[in-house]
Amino acid sequence: MRTLKYSFLLLVAFFAVSVSMQAKRKLQPVYLVGYAFSPIDSTAYMTQVQLVDSAWVDTKAKTLYYRTNYTVQLQSFLETKMGGSNLVCAVFFDKKKPKMDKKLQRIHRYQKRNAIKKLDVIPADVFRFQTESSF
Repeated sequence: MRTLKYSFLLLVAFFAVSVSMQAKRKLQPVYLVGYAFSPIDSTAYMTQVQLVDSAWVDTKAKTLYYRTNYTVQLQSFLETKMGGSNLVCAVFFDKKKPKMDKKLQRIHRYQKRNAIKKLDVIPADVFRFQTESSF
């Protein structure tokens, strides 16, 4: 009987911990910047900082859900409108504008260090990230 009691308590504790450890998805505004470069060419592309007002963020792991969708949006835009090919695309995000500006500075340092000669900045009126609900 005592073993059954401890087993039951252990099971209840396990479920309580597992419920509290689940990811908390939250719809909130984030700042996004897209960056793309080609390993073959010396041109890189970067979007301006854009505020996406309804993006899903995991508050515990601090990750952006559907990040690949934003990356695919950028890549398809660059391939169709800018004529880019063999591009490696990345999307950076943060909830606060000053932290996003620090990430931009890191991107610029990376660009200078790796001898990327030309950086094309894509204005926000030409390309905008769309939330996953508006696909």
